[in-house]
Order: sequence, then structure tokens, then C-alpha cells
Amino acid sequence: MDKDKQIQKIQIRSIEKLGKKSDLAMRGLRALGFVKDKKHFTIIYPCQFCGRLINYALTPCIFCGNYPKSGREGVIAYLLSSNGLEFDDLMKISKAIKDKFDLELLISNFRELIDEILKNKRGQPEYKLLFRMVEDSINNKERQRVVGLEYVKRSHIVCDRCGQEITGADLPCIHCFSQQQGVEKPFPPNNLSITEKWIVATNNLLLFTENHLSNTDNVEGLEELIFVSVYIINRLIEKNELPDDNLKSLWRDLFRKTKSFYTHFGGEIAKGSIRIENDKIKIEALESCTGEEEFTIMAFGHNLSYLLKS
Repeated sequence: MDKDKQIQKIQIRSIEKLGKKSDLAMRGLRALGFVKDKKHFTIIYPCQFCGRLINYALTPCIFCGNYPKSGREGVIAYLLSSNGLEFDDLMKISKAIKDKFDLELLISNFRELIDEILKNKRGQPEYKLLFRMVEDSINNKERQRVVGLEYVKRSHIVCDRCGQEITGADLPCIHCFSQQQGVEKPFPPNNLSITEKWIVATNNLLLFTENHLSNTDNVEGLEELIFVSVYIINRLIEKNELPDDNLKSLWRDLFRKTKSFYTHFGGEIAKGSIRIENDKIKIEALESCTGEEEFTIMAFGHNLSYLLKS
């Protein structure tokens, strides 16, 4: 089959409006730790301020540096949890936050549940830990601000020559490279440390999934791959800690199970795909892709290849 027609057959996975009141109440209880759900490697949250997927709800976001500064924001942070929401829900919420969409219009009875928790915070002893942690953050604003700034600096790796963000873990800076076309001497590498390369590659994986992913051949593999990747990048940024061999092996196994990534770039048909075949990355992009879309696919494929071989 012609590859353009093959890619175009891939459907966008639709996600309906989230939750009835009873469902959302149960999600809230799971998020607060009262109903256990251990089906995933870790717990993840979409940051309520920037929409990125993160590992902790009440500490500064590793991508934007923001954190809950009120009881209401603390409740929202915990309700937007993988303990209470399905993976598709998390992805839709992530995109909605990035698009400045009102979550109360997306999630049924969201305001009612938040108000109910806030109204009963003194009468419900199980909420004490949540509000104690929020209060600790409020009372330590300067510490949280400094930590947030450091996280943002570490999560946005920039070129030491031009200051632009680096998009390829093991490639020269694309911005510098585009200004040096025609120069005969070899272009210097990006001089990143191994930890920085892992941050660039893992960040690119998560960004592509959050912003562009339309479908995959193995949803369960993809879900767990994203959970493990969120855990890895949080450890990289917060603790400067590379994944050990066991964690790398788990990531590679999940990636192989995922098999493919398809993107529509907001259109009605898929424009590109990244597949793994015999531990090699195969990239396909339709001629209808814009230059920016093609670059996005190529950069994603490169970063996946780096993680696979690292």
C-alpha cells in the first residue's frame, strides 16, 4: 500500500467530555489517596498552570516553575491526577490547559466538587494532609520561587552559543547550524552532558505526545511509556539522576511494545508516523507536511533513537 494512504487511514482517538458527579467524586478520593490505584508505574498530573505532565502536584512544576498558592489550587492539583483520571482524560486536560480552556466546562461538576472539599476541609480529617502541604508551600514562597526557577532552567536546555533551546539530544544546535550553511569545516556538537541529553530527548518525547500524538498501535504500551518517561525526567531535573540500567531496560521494552506514533497536526488525516522496526526508528512524513511539521517529526524520531540506544 502507498505509504501516504496507509498513514491517512490512522484515526484520531476521540475523547468525550469528562465525568459525571459520582465518577468525579470517586476520582477526587483516588487523587487524595483514599482509594488506591496501582495500575501504573507512578502517579502523574497535568500542571494546572502550563499543562505539562509532571510527577508532583504541590511542588513547583519542573517546566513552568509555578505551584499551588491557595487551598483551591491545591485541591485542583490533586483532582487532576492519574489516580482518578484515565490517560485519555489527562491528555485532554493537558491540551485544554495549554489552550487556556475553562476546565469547569470540560469536566462535569468540577466546581461543585472543589467547593465541597473546601467547605468540608475542617470536618474531614482525611483532607488535613493536603491542606497542610498547601499551607507549607504558601509559607515558603521564596523557597518555592527559587526551586521553581532552577527547575525551569534545567528543563529548558539552551545552546551556549546562540541561547536558543536545543531540540535534538545528540545533534548540533539547529539554530546555529542554519546560520552556518555553506561553511566547509565540520559544525561543532552541542556539548551537552549525558544528563542534559536525556532531558532534551525525554522532554521532546513528552511534548510530542502532549501536543501532536493522534494514535498508536498499542495504547497500553504508550500509556506506561509516558508514565515512566515522566518519572525519568522528574528525577533528571530534580535530582540530576540518570535512570539506572533496570529503568532504561523498562523504558526500551515499553517503547518496543508501543510500536508506533501517529500525528495529524490538527488535521483530519494523519500526516506522519514514527515506528520502531528491529530496534531501528522509521520516520514517515507526507508531502503535505509543512516545514515545521516535518522538522517536528524528524526531531522526535532522532530523540527516540537516542533514548533507545542510550
